[in-house]
Amino acid sequence: MKLRWDTAVGVLLVAVFLTGLGTTDGFASRDNLAFAFNDIAEVALMALPMTLLVVAGQVDLSVASMLGLGSALTGQLWDAGWAFETIVPIVLLVGVVGGLINGWLVTRVGLPSLAVTIGTLALYRGLASVVLGTGAITDFPETYAKWAVDTTTVPGTFLTYPVALFIVLAVIAAVVLHATGLGRSLFAIGAQEDAAYFAGIRVKRVKLLLFVVSGLISAFAGSCSPCGTAARGPTTARASKCSSSPPSCWAVSTSTAGRARCSAPSPGFCSSAS
Repeated sequence: MKLRWDTAVGVLLVAVFLTGLGTTDGFASRDNLAFAFNDIAEVALMALPMTLLVVAGQVDLSVASMLGLGSALTGQLWDAGWAFETIVPIVLLVGVVGGLINGWLVTRVGLPSLAVTIGTLALYRGLASVVLGTGAITDFPETYAKWAVDTTTVPGTFLTYPVALFIVLAVIAAVVLHATGLGRSLFAIGAQEDAAYFAGIRVKRVKLLLFVVSGLISAFAGSCSPCGTAARGPTTARASKCSSSPPSCWAVSTSTAGRARCSAPSPGFCSSAS
């Protein structure tokens, strides 16, 4: 029986975990697992909408820059004395606007999503640098730290709050993708966009929605990311990580580890796997 490559990735992941379990003391401790999972939470959150985009034959390389912008905006508004109950909706709105820009350029102007999001990657990264400036943001409240940098876990589990949120959103995304008409539309668009259009699927509207969701979740990941609470400026390693391209590549790699493949001739970026 031929082993599917995505199944092989899962087997390899389990093998790495078992190796760490057998060779490193304390590897499976609650604190270590909480720290490890929390460290990848931001990339995991960005990978969720990226997966839907890849299935539909698109890509969003600006997700990490939007995360950095949301993070910088969260820090500056908090430093200005705003309440988090007000900050979070503003950051989410910025994410929606960023997603609308990407989606409008792709669906209305007709530009390839790869080219568009490379451009907005630089744009949102630049805006994050302008917002954050050269100063450092400190003194975030303990209740916020629980959602961001601390390894505080959900009672009775080793899951931190961002990871628990990711699991909930992942279940929702899986249901949407595999058990709804919208999910079937995504596969149809990714397989053959013109055929999907003539079948009655509102291709442009669906793609615009995907980019909006991508911007929204990326901005939210920024608001609850370690980058938003660290007392650092944009030139530090952590800040530059959040506003540079590698996390975008990680998100793409994470999403394409599922049932999607990249295809160069595609007008967007990828085509769904059969």
